[in-house]
Amino acid sequence: MTGRRDAVGQAAVTVFAAAAVRPGRADAVANTAVLLAAADRRVLVLDWSTESPPVREFLYPFHSGTTAVGAGLWAGLMAMVPAHARPEGPGALERFTVPGLPAAVDLISTGVPGGLPDFVTATAGPAVAGDLRGLLTGSGYDDVLVMLPAGRDPDRLAAAAALGDIAVVVFGGGPRAVAAAVEVATGLRRAAPVRVDVVALAAPFSGGEEAEVAAQTRTDIHRAFAPITAEQSDDPPVDGHLEIPAWHHDDPSALLAVLVESPGTAPGLLAGYAALAEVLAGHGLAAVDPVPAATRATYRRAFGLATDSEPDRVLVAAAAAHRPWADWVREQVGRAGARTRDLADPGDWLVEGSGPPPSVVVVAGEGERWPVGDAAGVVEARGLRVHRVVPTAAPEGPVVAAVRRAAAERADQVRSAMLRALGLVDRGVGIAGPAPRLPGLPPARFGVPALNPRLTPRDADINALRDRFARTGDARAIVTVTGAAGSGKSQLALAYAHRFAYDYDLVWWVPTHDRQRAFLALAALAAQLGRTTGYQAKAALRALATEPAHRRFLLVFDDVPADDDLDDLLPGGTTGHILITTRSSVDGTVELTGMSPGDATALLTSVVPGLAEPAAAAVADALDHRPYALELAARWLREAVEDLCGGGAAVLAAAGHAVAELLGELTRDRHDGQPPTGDHDPAGCRMTEHTLRTLSGSPLGRVTLLLVRFGAFLSSQGIALGLMRSRPLVAAVADLAGDTALALDATRVDRALWLGERYGLLEVDWGERARVHLGNTLQGVVLGLMSPAERETLRATLLRCLARYAPAETSDEVSSADRFAELQRHVLASRALGSDDPQVRRWLVNQVRYLYLHRGEYGILDAALDIGTRVLADWAERFGVDDPLRLRMAGQLANLARDLGDRRRALLLDRDTLARQRALPDAAGDLPTLATARGLGGDLRGLGRYADALVEDQTTWEGYVRELGEDHPQTRRAANNLAHSRYLSGDTEGALRLEEDNHRRRVRLFGQDNAETWWSAVNVGMYRRDLRRPGAVEGLQIAWQKLRDLLGVDARLTVAAEWHFSGALRATDPGRARSHARNARTVLRATLGDAHPDTLAATLSYAHAQRRFGQDHAMALELALEAHTGFHSDLDLPEGHPFLALCELGLGQAEAAAGAWERAEERHRAALVALTDRLERVHPWTLAAAVDLAALLAATGRVREARGVTAAARDDAVDYLGPDHPVALDATANLDLARVGATTGWRLIDVDIPQT
Repeated sequence: MTGRRDAVGQAAVTVFAAAAVRPGRADAVANTAVLLAAADRRVLVLDWSTESPPVREFLYPFHSGTTAVGAGLWAGLMAMVPAHARPEGPGALERFTVPGLPAAVDLISTGVPGGLPDFVTATAGPAVAGDLRGLLTGSGYDDVLVMLPAGRDPDRLAAAAALGDIAVVVFGGGPRAVAAAVEVATGLRRAAPVRVDVVALAAPFSGGEEAEVAAQTRTDIHRAFAPITAEQSDDPPVDGHLEIPAWHHDDPSALLAVLVESPGTAPGLLAGYAALAEVLAGHGLAAVDPVPAATRATYRRAFGLATDSEPDRVLVAAAAAHRPWADWVREQVGRAGARTRDLADPGDWLVEGSGPPPSVVVVAGEGERWPVGDAAGVVEARGLRVHRVVPTAAPEGPVVAAVRRAAAERADQVRSAMLRALGLVDRGVGIAGPAPRLPGLPPARFGVPALNPRLTPRDADINALRDRFARTGDARAIVTVTGAAGSGKSQLALAYAHRFAYDYDLVWWVPTHDRQRAFLALAALAAQLGRTTGYQAKAALRALATEPAHRRFLLVFDDVPADDDLDDLLPGGTTGHILITTRSSVDGTVELTGMSPGDATALLTSVVPGLAEPAAAAVADALDHRPYALELAARWLREAVEDLCGGGAAVLAAAGHAVAELLGELTRDRHDGQPPTGDHDPAGCRMTEHTLRTLSGSPLGRVTLLLVRFGAFLSSQGIALGLMRSRPLVAAVADLAGDTALALDATRVDRALWLGERYGLLEVDWGERARVHLGNTLQGVVLGLMSPAERETLRATLLRCLARYAPAETSDEVSSADRFAELQRHVLASRALGSDDPQVRRWLVNQVRYLYLHRGEYGILDAALDIGTRVLADWAERFGVDDPLRLRMAGQLANLARDLGDRRRALLLDRDTLARQRALPDAAGDLPTLATARGLGGDLRGLGRYADALVEDQTTWEGYVRELGEDHPQTRRAANNLAHSRYLSGDTEGALRLEEDNHRRRVRLFGQDNAETWWSAVNVGMYRRDLRRPGAVEGLQIAWQKLRDLLGVDARLTVAAEWHFSGALRATDPGRARSHARNARTVLRATLGDAHPDTLAATLSYAHAQRRFGQDHAMALELALEAHTGFHSDLDLPEGHPFLALCELGLGQAEAAAGAWERAEERHRAALVALTDRLERVHPWTLAAAVDLAALLAATGRVREARGVTAAARDDAVDYLGPDHPVALDATANLDLARVGATTGWRLIDVDIPQT
């Protein structure tokens, strides 16, 4: 072999070898392949290497298709790998076509579907490699470039030598790299079955900036390879070595240098690649630059690099309904560096001589006319390049992961085909930004009601919204849609959200007609974002404001009242789109009126059989083209036509008769006066009235009519089918309708609902969600059509039904939660708060109790407390301050205030309520009184008044034992409170005895799968931990794991259990303690917020663990300072609260560990004084502060003073807590150190801030 082809028509096979993995090898192969293709040579690259980036990444922007490798060649390739590793089916051959070049580059590589298996040296022997070489030379290519895995293994070099005509040894770096390359070259020469010529390639060549240094480097390389060069053929391919200068760029992509640079910008670089290409081709390549200037400019623009030429131009043509696809095309083309305009508004781009001729992209479905309009002639006359994009239908059914993957692949294919057709460069997914989303495919987090499929989309209005949002890009934009009721605001917002959902990371619908529904919608969003506990709505807003993964969001606030500024519902930050619908006139809005005549006519004719367009137009005119009225008219007409056809009439005649009847009704003069419409349009009111009158003419229709009227008082976000079918409601409807059949057969409700759906009055979801929906426009109109007396009578009847549907006080909390959750939707809409009915008021009290027990979300509790306070004042005026139901409501509101951290307000409510309840007859055994007393104990604990709380909790527990017995759930809760009060008062031993009894009873009564049982176990473990009793760590770990299994990893009780578990680990395993404390704090911050007492307490525990761990005292100090600042600034705690003193103590400990001794001592002394004043000197926390102060004094050399402080603390601890109490033991151990004058090794006592 002479290093060249021996026969015309055979491919030259070049093997690229290297001693070690080098990025320069794949770079050299890819660039050389492109230059060979530019010289009209057919090139195959065989990449079996492990380089990163691989050759494929350099060529990817020009991927133009994948075919199967020829059977013979694939068999030869598979002979190089073990049989068990050979894939089934033909291999994949990828083609890469650079625009403007006469030939393509083919690639067979590893790491792609159908690609090469990993190279195995043991299988790829010289004989097999020689056979493969024969197949490659006869493969029909001019050049075959082969990359095997790098290395100096003799067997691998033998395979490489048997494959190649020429071996290019790639190296870089200093003398060691050159020596390794010489070793590879020598190995190739020795292993070659016939002589193989070696080319030394320094890539990249970095001889330094000075000419003398570069010259010396070249001399060293020449000397190193001289023995090998001397053995080459009579006509060696290279005299010495080749070099490719080092080339640097800022783009993370694998760029092709020969397409970025030109001979004028990087002459040495281009000359190096050209020299290598000339050697591989056997010389004879043209000396001029083979890459067209336009190709280089297009490539540079695709990667954001400057060019001297004008960018490529692309005109986009699409019908209004295909706006998402038109926007998608513009985005993909823009990423490739081209400019776009609409074909309908091309400017001067279609004028000869105005610049480079544009390409045209037409977005049109199968069978659709091309929306090119008057420009068709110009496009054809100029011979412009035209590419068609066919919109893909949105997937049906659930959008699971597999559907998303398929859509992403489809989007990738459509984009690549389009860019290739336009002669643009496809940077590829993950290089030019996120993967292109496919229009019609919503994001993973999509919470928007379904579209009404019967309504004709208002394309012009939808696209007007898009234009407003598009002008701001990713920046924050708020657009408001206004219009009268029935003008289609909500449907327009829905249509926009569905049509352009693909372009957002998150799309969420927030009904805002009442505040609690808005917060519930945000809470549901929080659950989607992984915030499953705590103040979820607040967490959702924080996530939208701060997390980059959600920066492109769309929030739709629907039906915003005129007086609502949304301040507490809008996320912070500077990104995201917000769409608001309201009836109020606001500056900078999109105002809706009626539909266009064409859309209105199309809506009617699409629903009503046999309806002629002139007749439809007459109906549309009579209804002022209002969407709401048109929808009802279409349904009424269809029912009328079907009834007439059922009687034997022809369809066309039936349609004509129905239209005449309806027009007569709509246009006749009314003698009974126009019904009140409020802010609803008259056409909608009249059409609703006519529909309801039609229904009243049949027994089943009267049932439907009553269900619609009752539904008008309920939430427009839907009514549970269970409520619609409930006994109280069915009985009331049967009585009012005089329908004895309904009283005996509730299934008639379903028939009545279906009838209402046929007439367009409601929508029924019979599936998993099982809800009935009445639009808020319909509700307002139906209510407006009733007389005031009729309205109040029906409302009172409905409220009695809701009260009977509501669970009683003694109902099982778990089973009743669903009913309370459903009723919560309807409290404000039904105006239940103004009812005088005692049973309705009782339901409202229990509803507030439900909110507290199920920890209603952020904002819902706030709103409930504010509303409840107004109700409390109203009930005092109407029923007196001592009304029993008012007092029960006050107790429940105190629970809400306590849970929100407003303990002063809770204390005032509970004190006033309890005093009034105890003044009533038979108050001693009154359970509501005991419930209020239990709440008062919680208020006192939260305010740091532990002695008062202990008295109240003891009395309350005794009352529950007397009235309900030891085993009642309420008694068990009172026992838990009493144990906690004993602990806070310093009697940890008594708290442990009571809680251990409580836990045993809970296990017996409620079993092992009850969360409160395991929370009791957490308290037992916490008390054991503070007493250093055996089993504390194990018990807390088990309780934490059980709660995690029962409630989930982020549930509030689970996280609190992990927090307390971390405290038990500190003494023996500070590393694990730190890890668990960090995790607990992280979750609490995400779910409860930074300023919640539990979050701040967990932060102090984390600081203790970090300090104990000992490697980063600065971090411990930062954490302790965060907790200290939060408790002092963010919480409304009274002066002297023990928690403030514990923060002072914890911060002092962190400062001492960080070496700030003076400040630390000040804090220790302040904490000791505060705890002594509030808790007495013998409380365990006070004694712990004394022990810690003494340890600090000893560390600063004042052992004598430390000994005195420690002795006093030890004596008090022994006298009051017992000699075996941890404080006594630690003080005794420190005294022993003091006697010998030790200043180090003194024990510290960490005091965590507990939950109250």
